[in-house]
Amino acid sequence: MNHKLAFPLRLNRSTFYWIAASILIYLFFLSLYLPASVVISKLSLPPGVSLYGISGTVWSGKAERLSVRGVQAGSVKWELSPWSLLLLKPAASISILNGRQFFLSRVSVSSSGKMELHDTRFNIALSTLQPLIYGMPFAYEGQAAGFFADIYFYRDHFIGINGKLTLTGLKLVSPQQQHLGDYVAAFQQEKAGATSIRITSTQAELDIDAQVMLEKNGLAKVIAQMTVAKAGNHIDKMIAMLGKKDSRGRVMLRQQFKLW
Repeated sequence: MNHKLAFPLRLNRSTFYWIAASILIYLFFLSLYLPASVVISKLSLPPGVSLYGISGTVWSGKAERLSVRGVQAGSVKWELSPWSLLLLKPAASISILNGRQFFLSRVSVSSSGKMELHDTRFNIALSTLQPLIYGMPFAYEGQAAGFFADIYFYRDHFIGINGKLTLTGLKLVSPQQQHLGDYVAAFQQEKAGATSIRITSTQAELDIDAQVMLEKNGLAKVIAQMTVAKAGNHIDKMIAMLGKKDSRGRVMLRQQFKLW
């Protein structure tokens, strides 16, 4: 006896697409309530990075404390754009707050390995970053503030930067206390995958006028002139090791080195 299978419902193409879309929409809104603690516990964070006191969802959440290689960065909040996932370019607004210190940015990552940061603002006490140079024979203080319209990181290590960094009240604390002054570094993305950096000083014990060109392959080329306001101090002795002074008391420096 021959038996034929009978289906109680015959789906046409439009009905199939409607059901599939309904399932995807259901899963999407279900994911909106997925706890951030569950997702982050499954992730492999970079070495030295830890998050504590995680709350909220994967789309809108908070960590009470972020630790980066011994630096207590503060609390972290994020808002992930669900629609950016449809474009295969996840994007999120991130804020890190630590008292009067802050870091704000909009971050996105593409499948090609390109990371972008836009409208990045920060204000950080340099002493907070001291653990990052643990073992170095000096300590410093001061304030770092910046606004960067665009920062690009590529998989092949190319970095493109447009913005300005300001260092105020910069001083060495050890091995000898020495006030250095205020400095500004202006970053501009150039052609052929390079970034130029112009470094200048204002009312500084160590006066600097420098041009740095960071090539795509990680080669940094530096041309700088430095003048110490008061001869014979600790900074003057350090600068003397870099080269001979000219008739105007300036030390000219031409150097290049690899960053990666």
